[in-house]
This record gives sequence, C-alpha cells and structure tokens, in this order.
Amino acid sequence: MFGELRNALSCLWSWRWPEATGEVTSVILDTVPDLDGEYLRLAVAFKFFVGEDGPYTGHSFWTPVSRDRALAARERFHVHDEIAVRYRPNDPSENKIAPSVWPPEGRRSRLLRDVGLCLFLVSFFLPALGDMGGFQAAFFGIVFVRPWQPDDKLVPLAAFGAWLNPEVLLLFSLSVVQRCPRVRALLVVTILFSIPMTWIALRRMDHGGVAVYPLGPGHFLWIAGILLIVFAESPAFRFSPARWLTGGLGIVTAAMSVPILIGFTMRAPREADDFHYDQAWDTQNAAECLLIDAHAVGRPDQRDSSDFTYMQSDCYRNVAAMRHDPQLCDHVKSGSLDRLIGSVVAKSKCRKQKYTIGSAFPGTRSSPDPFGR
Repeated sequence: MFGELRNALSCLWSWRWPEATGEVTSVILDTVPDLDGEYLRLAVAFKFFVGEDGPYTGHSFWTPVSRDRALAARERFHVHDEIAVRYRPNDPSENKIAPSVWPPEGRRSRLLRDVGLCLFLVSFFLPALGDMGGFQAAFFGIVFVRPWQPDDKLVPLAAFGAWLNPEVLLLFSLSVVQRCPRVRALLVVTILFSIPMTWIALRRMDHGGVAVYPLGPGHFLWIAGILLIVFAESPAFRFSPARWLTGGLGIVTAAMSVPILIGFTMRAPREADDFHYDQAWDTQNAAECLLIDAHAVGRPDQRDSSDFTYMQSDCYRNVAAMRHDPQLCDHVKSGSLDRLIGSVVAKSKCRKQKYTIGSAFPGTRSSPDPFGR
C-alpha cells in the first residue's frame, strides 16, 4: 500500500507531463479484496512509443461508484483502441492514462482531491486562529488538547479539530490508492461531523479567554481544502450505513449549533443593565428586570452549563424565587436548545425552583433553597 501511495503522489503533477498516443492491450473489471471487504476496480493496460523509443508499458486503475457505472465504464475501453497517455519526460516508464480518458466522474473526483490538498497544505503557512499560524494551531491542538483532562479554557470538543488533520491526510492517502472504501466512508462522516464541532469549540474557548479570533485566511483555506477532499469521495455514500450515520450526526450537529447561533444574537451587558440587575436583587422589584436589555448576556455564575443565559431571564427567575411568584417565570427565555420549543424546560425549572448555581445571591457560588424547603 505504501508503495502505491508513493507512486500515486509522484503523479500529482502529471498534468504537466507530455502526452503520447498509446494502445490498449487489456481491459479487466475485477473484484479486489480489501481490509474492509471487496470493491470493483477497472484496470486498463496499455503500451506506447516515445519517438523511436519503446514500446513502454503501463496500467491505470479506476474505482467506480457503483456496479452499474463500472459496467458502463468497461464498455468505453476495448483492446487495440487508441488512448492518450502521459509520461514523465526523463523516465517514460513512469506513466499513466491521461485524466481526459476516464469517465467525467473520475476526472472530477481527482481534480477536487488534488486542488483540496493544495489548499489544505497552503493553509498551514497563513494566519489561522488569532495570532496563531496554521502550523502553530495544529501543533497546539495535538499537544495541548486532552479531552480526558477537562480544562476551563480548552473544551473537550476541541479534540475534534485537533485530530482533523491526521484524519484528512489518511482519507487523502486511501483515496489516492483507491483502498478501503468503507474506512473512507467512515472518515468522510467523521470529518463532516468534526468541522462544526470545531467551530463550537472555538466559540467556547473564546469565551473562556483563549485568543482564537479573528479567524484568519488560513482557517478558511483549511476548511475549503478539507471539504474539497471530502466531496471528492462520492463513493463513500454508496454505503447505506454511511448515509444513515451522516444524517444522524447532522441532526446532532444542528442541535449542538443552536446555542452558538443564539449566542450571535446576544451582546455584552452595559453598565445600566448591571445596575438594574442589582436593583432587582435589592428591591425584589420585577419592573427593574424589564429595563434590562433583552439581548444582554447573563453573568457566568448563573449558568449550569457552557451555554449562555440572558441577564433579563436570570433577573426574572431570581426575583420569582425571592417573591414566591412563579408567574414571573413566564418571562424566562432559554439560551440553549430549549429555545426551539418556547423555553418550556427553562420555565418549568423556574416554577419548580430548580435554579442554577448562584441564583440566590449575585456574584456568589451559593444557592440555598429560596423557600427554605
């Protein structure tokens, strides 16, 4: 396999090689055993001359998406047909069938994959996260992100981004040699799931004090390169488990992205918001809560998770507890997934007096039962 990978990588720039006219000597569509099963492969052998030198021989392979397309591609080639061949100028024994010969699907996949790799590699030389370049960000992720050792600033979700680079390189390598289609399908699903998880991690790390913003051009090139390499893997989705897994992870990703999208509508509290919040505590007057900006982010001691809260909602919830007035809970608004169903869970917790840490006194970590039960 490593020999195949080395040979395939050496042909990445074959589009610059001279072209010759070759002759097909054999066409075989065979079933190839692999680490995770079997797959169909079209093998075309050929011979060609370079001036008076030759004949030189070679062969090229193509892995179709489905059996029907494999049979259709087999009909394109016949023994003694002329085909375009590209060869290395200083060593014609290193050669391959010109990309234009293959079906459009194969040419498109190779083009996407090669352009994706170029963008992916260039991204490491550009600013990526805050003051960090691409190489520095990749090193930081691999060395310092340990999901089994939670950190206030490095959230466990950052592990998805840390391992994206080796996953993408493994996918590219297997794609080049056309091996392990089921492993490639799993890698495609994993990578597509890891990208939004990385964005969620960056958002939470930024609020934890890690300078990851603004995102630099390296980050966007990195994502673009990854997506091109992934989209070149259209055969991945011929496996129904991959399709189902992609759909399931897509739903999970959408659900986890809701708090991030809500966070974009929030803003830092102003001095006046803090004043009215404290006044509500001192006077137990719910009218003070109404004066707080509805988009102001709540204080950190009011959260029981990494999701933000609304300062106005925290105010209503805590005044409701102090005044024994559950009707004020109708004004509570969730900053998490619960928001999609009208903040039903947040309002229910408010009415049941299930409060977050620090709900008894602002700026403290105590949370005694407001009703003394």
